Amino acid sequence: MRVLPPTLAAKLNSGVTTMAQAWRLTRADGLVVAVTEHDRDLTFDGTIFLSAHSFVGTDHEQAVNLAPDRTALSGALTIGAISEADLASGRWDQAKIEAFWVDWSNPADNIPVWSGVVAGASWRGAAFELDIVGPETVLNREIGRVYARTCDAVLGDLRCKVDLAASGRTSQAIIASVVLDRRLTIAAPNGKIARDFVGGVLTIVSGPASSWRCDITRIEEASASAWHISVSRPFPLAPTSGDAIAISVGCDKAFATCTARFANGLNFRGQPTLPGDDVAFGGPAMTGNDGGKR
Repeated sequence: MRVLPPTLAAKLNSGVTTMAQAWRLTRADGLVVAVTEHDRDLTFDGTIFLSAHSFVGTDHEQAVNLAPDRTALSGALTIGAISEADLASGRWDQAKIEAFWVDWSNPADNIPVWSGVVAGASWRGAAFELDIVGPETVLNREIGRVYARTCDAVLGDLRCKVDLAASGRTSQAIIASVVLDRRLTIAAPNGKIARDFVGGVLTIVSGPASSWRCDITRIEEASASAWHISVSRPFPLAPTSGDAIAISVGCDKAFATCTARFANGLNFRGQPTLPGDDVAFGGPAMTGNDGGKR
């Protein structure tokens, strides 16, 4: 059971309404935006909460089981550091949200109400809305490993141990044209093989969509000097010709690729000799069945 500070409990019991809501948003890169619905700035918990009349919290849904809590916050894009470009590029995805009740007449009397993370964002015109889920969502993550012939590590992580910063594993290129909302044409990097980058990551380095990242799903050689690159989801803000990108090599999770492309067979996180379905479901041999092994 949550215990209120004595002075805050007394204020609530008095029936005098000097309470206000406040929210603190902490982005994954450390940027903090703190706002309150009160008509003046409030300082507590080591943070200055700026007055933001355009910031509104919706009803907070909470279940008595382990289902994730859900709520939403909405506001105007005039709030500092929350822009359409940042929302579109995913910079606010997985940001931590903390909600407080605070006595504006004495901000030292405050209490955290709930916390969560941004699961998605939408915007229209000058307004935005953040979809927020509670910390229970971590209980929905898959834990454990699956026996398979392919590797279950993420290329470049601590289990994989491939150094993606090594020479030749990341290439810079310039966008020649944007063909579709998830396909563009680039000037082919010198001396690189297109298929090596399938399954890698494309990062936009300059332009309106700068810092946006996405998985590469397909690369076609349009000519000796141009590649068509397709990514797994649409560009949030359309890049333009002349913008710079970076592409990193990919891995199809096969043992042959791990050894040939990365010389990393010792760290392969799969079972390449695992028998397939044909062996598991195969019956006795039709001929030559002498009781020995097949």
